[in-house]
Amino acid sequence: MADKKSAPGRFHILSETCLVNRAAHEVFRSHFTSHGWVPARRLEEADCVVHLTCATRKDCEELSLRNIQDITKRLKPGARLVVSGCLPKIAPARLAQVFQGPIIDPRTFAGMEAVFKDPPGRVRRSAAPVRKEFHYVTEDSFVIMTATGCRHRCSFCAIKNAVGPLRSRPIATIVQEARQGLRAGYRNIRLIADDNGSYGLDIQTDLIELLEKLLRIPGDFKIEVWQFNPWGLIRMLPRLLPLLATGRFWGLRSQLQSGNDQVLRWMNRPYRAADFKSCIRAIRRASPKTKLFTTVIAGFPGESEAAFQDTVKIILDLTFDAVMVYAFSEMPGTTVPPGLKRVPEPVIAERVARLEQIKWLGHPDILDMLRGQAAPKRSRAPRANP
Repeated sequence: MADKKSAPGRFHILSETCLVNRAAHEVFRSHFTSHGWVPARRLEEADCVVHLTCATRKDCEELSLRNIQDITKRLKPGARLVVSGCLPKIAPARLAQVFQGPIIDPRTFAGMEAVFKDPPGRVRRSAAPVRKEFHYVTEDSFVIMTATGCRHRCSFCAIKNAVGPLRSRPIATIVQEARQGLRAGYRNIRLIADDNGSYGLDIQTDLIELLEKLLRIPGDFKIEVWQFNPWGLIRMLPRLLPLLATGRFWGLRSQLQSGNDQVLRWMNRPYRAADFKSCIRAIRRASPKTKLFTTVIAGFPGESEAAFQDTVKIILDLTFDAVMVYAFSEMPGTTVPPGLKRVPEPVIAERVARLEQIKWLGHPDILDMLRGQAAPKRSRAPRANP
């Protein structure tokens, strides 16, 4: 690695937690290092700071805006800040109030070469191209982004305007990256996307074909699929079940959002709660050891207590391995149908609290504990070899 005096510059990257930002973080880091830049431990030491923002909810938006203001105050003289993430497309007017500098889309990375010019007085030592891989590693998984963008227009979602249209990566590229992870010793391949259920529909393939190709790779490894949206899961279920029956799938994450059909229609979610329920039960039968995860939203406009109870019932009935609970947050880009009555904030908070209390109650481990039996140790994703 180049030393501080000879390097073109020093960089520092700050990320708000999300799947896409984690992948984008690695792309930015690789771009800097391929041009001879070195990381700075503290943002005050950096010539360029990249902030990967989040604006999925109002609290996330506020946090990102505060961080931008704080970073600007802490930059050393002559250093520059680059803003990325979803905030610039979700809340551009609010961002413009605190920041007028360069912005990079974390999915296309257009303009990177122009923005990351070398600091004045320093000579470029490398002209390496921008990294094209979209993967990163966790403690026990090799994580690959299969696609960016989404084909759907959920009314509660602000991200749809930030992610753009579906852009699937070629199967051969993803398989190559999976092989790279396996060679590095990882035994869990996690597939992420804004909408894995629609993977490949823009390049004349689909997620099942990708999974079939991945399962043909020699080796003892497991696969996780995140953001497998219900419309894709339900549509592909007959072809998915034989793959699940191989026992090669560690987990699936599919976002229910609501257990009430009327609320789902208001959300512009094209499936029925009963179909999702049948799908999850079929997956449990085909692959009992596969971990199943979901998300739900409390307090969507128009949600009555009876509609909320439908969500409670389906969570208790399906015994997910984990449930993420979110309060509805109206943001720029959300398209709630007109005329729906907003649920008061105290009611939303109370419903979130109730969901947090009951989301584990149907799980077998918890039932065993309530009966006074020792719960079996929960298995984790296979860890990488040292």
